[in-house]
Amino acid sequence: MTVALVLTALLAAQTDPKRVDLLFDRDVVYRPVGTMSLTVDVLRGKEARAARPAILFFHGGNWTTGSKDRPPEPFSRLAREGFVCIAVDTRLAPGAKFPAPLEDAREAVRWTRMNAERYGIDPAKIGVWGINSGGNLAALLGTTGDGETKVQAVVVCSAPTDFARLVALRDSRMEAKLRVARLQDRNGLWPEELLLGGSVVEMADLAAKANPAASASPDDPPFLIVHGEDDSVVFPEQSRLLQDALKKEGVRSELRLVPRASHEFRELRAEDRIVDFFKRELLGDTR
Repeated sequence: MTVALVLTALLAAQTDPKRVDLLFDRDVVYRPVGTMSLTVDVLRGKEARAARPAILFFHGGNWTTGSKDRPPEPFSRLAREGFVCIAVDTRLAPGAKFPAPLEDAREAVRWTRMNAERYGIDPAKIGVWGINSGGNLAALLGTTGDGETKVQAVVVCSAPTDFARLVALRDSRMEAKLRVARLQDRNGLWPEELLLGGSVVEMADLAAKANPAASASPDDPPFLIVHGEDDSVVFPEQSRLLQDALKKEGVRSELRLVPRASHEFRELRAEDRIVDFFKRELLGDTR
């Protein structure tokens, strides 16, 4: 093998989260649903002297696409920082309607606590992090969790909060010929409406239950909310609504609006902030 090939192999070993200093358990079943088996991927450091906090990651995809298979940074970085990181698949719309994905997310939290000893997890320290539709699930876990589904820290990125206001704003912007990501299906329904099983007008009661701001309370865990100011998929107003609701209840919450950033996570430049947030809230690291 040439020197160049050796160096390439070494670099791959250093950057591949499945190698070197991490253990990777793939496609572990956490919830059988009918003929379907919902799974998680678990990433954690090889060496642990004590039980570690866990972080559950919920992917984006506007409710209809996406999977746990390619979580963004800082997923592997958090595993190296002393967390057990769990990427979660939930059911997708339009096959699964709300609250099915939220029920899956809650079951993933329960599964994490039930398997705490197996993976070296501290069941009293569970954080959740989600992007886009996954961010809505993470926020709902933060504002509706109780008992076995209670979480201790929440990161929300580019997530919808109030479906009715979001759809109304999209429609008004389209009428005004302003920039809006075209996500409607052939029947004119937006992704959030596919999740609900009908228009936000027809499904107003269900849409209200999918709004994490509506269930905010003083005992909610701390939140970090990140959103791009130029997001044309989920407008930053949605994160402001969540932040305002949390602050009104006295919840510790930080809203980070990123200038010139769109809906994509890589544009949010949030890696360091997310790592620092979880280290502070779940590891007690105040540096």
